Amino acid sequence: ILTLASGDRIPMTDNVKIMFENENLRNASPATVSRAGIIFVSDVELDWWPPVQAWCKKQHESHRDILLSLFVKHIGESSLTDPGHMFDFLSRRCNEPLPASRSGKAMACCHLLGALLAKAQFSGRSDQLPLELERLFLYSLAWSVGGLLEPEDRHKFDAKVRELAGPAQMPEYEEGETIYEYFVDPDTMLWEKWRPPQWKYPQVETLDFSNLLVPTMDSTRAMFILENLHSARHPILMVGGSGTAKTSTALMFFSTFDPKQRLLKRVNFSSATTPGMFQLSIESELDKRGGKQFGPPNSKKMTVFLDDLSMPLINMWGDQPTLEIVRQLVETSGFAFLDKDRRGDLKGCEDLTYVAAMNHPGSGKNDIPNRCKRHFFLFNLI
Repeated sequence: ILTLASGDRIPMTDNVKIMFENENLRNASPATVSRAGIIFVSDVELDWWPPVQAWCKKQHESHRDILLSLFVKHIGESSLTDPGHMFDFLSRRCNEPLPASRSGKAMACCHLLGALLAKAQFSGRSDQLPLELERLFLYSLAWSVGGLLEPEDRHKFDAKVRELAGPAQMPEYEEGETIYEYFVDPDTMLWEKWRPPQWKYPQVETLDFSNLLVPTMDSTRAMFILENLHSARHPILMVGGSGTAKTSTALMFFSTFDPKQRLLKRVNFSSATTPGMFQLSIESELDKRGGKQFGPPNSKKMTVFLDDLSMPLINMWGDQPTLEIVRQLVETSGFAFLDKDRRGDLKGCEDLTYVAAMNHPGSGKNDIPNRCKRHFFLFNLI
């Protein structure tokens, strides 16, 4: 048993290296120990490869080795000196409107791929399994690692993926198209082109044109991602410039909910939104379920829509306290009680799922903290 004091720096000697299975950590620089005795290693030392390895080991036995090989083939294998050829390509050749960590992008690929695997109807042929898994992987790769790219850079990314995968594994394009115009049909496990559903004219006497939501190709492919990740209960953040229909796409998705099973809570952020205002707005929708656990009434589930997530004010120290309590809720599924006699005691919030939207940072618009950002699947609407 190793007894360590808070703030101690421990050298990576042979006695300590046995705690770490990953090669990156065995060769890491000294780690810091928290007050709780937790050993923290810098994200620069850890990077994206160990979390991906851990995720792959949790998958079906017949999928593990194939999935690991796909990450190595298309992204690379991270080390202390090399982040992987795909991340190297993105940093050198492409510009992203929102900065995101390599670990966050790699895990976003895992989350989307996991959601697709849960619904995939594999052919059952052993010779086809690697090909079917690679198609799902390529789709997930495009919308996670390459999900924040703008149209010009999407063509560069598509060319890079086509170079790595080979023409046989990519969809048959028409001129000017990319992988972003296609998806893998879960029933046939083949590439299909996105086509928005036919819009039906509402059969009402008085039509409110200002509130009509007409599906487009952009909203249709965004809703596909929303449906898959929302069913897996993973938080989603849609990013885009003004007029890219982020809120409209979200509302179109929410209209598919069964009100008997799922509720919707919409929180519109502004520069005046405080942590207390956000907490009270969520708590007002929850009932006590027993002990310190709270949840939506009548045992229903609830989706929380965080609109304009980047709007809360940045204080004089560069922090966004309102988004720290958002991070706390998403990360720990709970708040602290604000009642005077129970202040500081923790309450749990059950059956909540999160969808968020924000503008591109810059030109007076804020970014959001990385500690909050890492919990969301990020993709760009154009």
